[in-house]
Amino acid sequence: MDEEVEYCRENFTGEELNNCYISRINQRTLDEFLQGSQQAADASEKIIVWQENGLVVRQKDQAAYIDQARELAMQENVYLVMGTKMVDNEKGERKS
Repeated sequence: MDEEVEYCRENFTGEELNNCYISRINQRTLDEFLQGSQQAADASEKIIVWQENGLVVRQKDQAAYIDQARELAMQENVYLVMGTKMVDNEKGERKS
């Protein structure tokens, strides 16, 4: 994660810096959640639950994140419960 933070600091300022942090850190986290879910599915788990508020998602990214998780769940024939925390794009505020 330090490399991700350093990249953002070197290339952006202000609001663009905040957006860089959120997008880079969240995408890596989404990938980690999906990889963990894939491992659980490979181990024949049928119900997979992510930790509550485990993944921070910007409102504009919500549909894409859900689509990726839905695709995994359908492909592996599992139930997947996503624990997410919504962040408002305009204000940076968190919404449940």
